[in-house]
Amino acid sequence: MSLNWHFRCNTASNPHPYDLATWSKACDVLASFAELQDLWVHLIGNYVTPGLYRKEQWGPLLDALSRIKTTKTFDVILHWSEEECVEAEAAKEGGYSFRLVPKLEPLDGHSKETLMIIK
Repeated sequence: MSLNWHFRCNTASNPHPYDLATWSKACDVLASFAELQDLWVHLIGNYVTPGLYRKEQWGPLLDALSRIKTTKTFDVILHWSEEECVEAEAAKEGGYSFRLVPKLEPLDGHSKETLMIIK
């Protein structure tokens, strides 16, 4: 299963569907799938900006995903560098139940997505 979610605005103060409560409910629905095998979540938007100084914004988004369990693959793809993904993983006590995957823009100008898996 693949999920793309664009956080266009501040999740704490904006109305449905860009609020944290809607995101949390979506994560609860995914967590209810007992036999979910593979999940790729692609998070983009102004409130998924990397850096520990922004953890109050992206932290709750990633924490909500921690309730979801898969039997095989669970990757969260971010428009972050490998270093920023490693830094976020290290900031979470005990780590996350999924891999943080940096999405790298292609250097050759083609539209193919290039993923670098870390961990």
